Amino acid sequence: MEDRRQIAHIHIPKCGGTTITSYLRRILGPDQVAHFGRREETAEFTRTPRQDFDRRRSVGGHIPYPQLFSKFGDSRLYFTTIRDPFDLFVSFYQDVSTRESHPLKNDAMRMSHLEFLDHVSSANLLPPQIYYFTQNNALDEALQLVSAWAIHVEILPRLNGFLNELAAYLGARHRALPHANQSKKLDLKDEDLLRAAVKRHYAIDYALYDLVGSTPRRTLERAPPR
Repeated sequence: MEDRRQIAHIHIPKCGGTTITSYLRRILGPDQVAHFGRREETAEFTRTPRQDFDRRRSVGGHIPYPQLFSKFGDSRLYFTTIRDPFDLFVSFYQDVSTRESHPLKNDAMRMSHLEFLDHVSSANLLPPQIYYFTQNNALDEALQLVSAWAIHVEILPRLNGFLNELAAYLGARHRALPHANQSKKLDLKDEDLLRAAVKRHYAIDYALYDLVGSTPRRTLERAPPR
């Protein structure tokens, strides 16, 4: 009998989600993976009936857990990866400042790194990673989801091992996949000041990252029905 285990990928921006999506398409086949990244695509996800996703082994995108769960309930394994908040901001800034089509490029070009950080955090243009767990930035609620393994969470430095586990869970053969982000390291001015500012703006993400990074993750399996 064919194993039809299904997964839901909470793709937090700048947390390895493009690499994960490419990997899943490689081990499962492109037609088995639905991914919603842009804003108009996430709106399409909301409009699409659940049964239209039934044949897809993997569904995900920049969609918070509550929205995914309201669509799929307990039928899928939910997972995500999180990243050191400073590294995430640097990656975000580099993407914004080098991509001509990015709507924030002009802001990044006319502001210092510190000014840009203040701008995107205060305007919620770069939401905390924890937003994708609860949509209300509640640390206790996010930790409860993690401890109950409603969401399987891994830190980005351990991505390769996690992909191996994911392939085994899906009954697929693990295949090596290089990291998709090959960009040069950004030359930062006042790095110490910037690190301190990121820690101030995204303290809740540091708390989540430190806890996940120091806690052994459970073997991949769906959480018990609620």
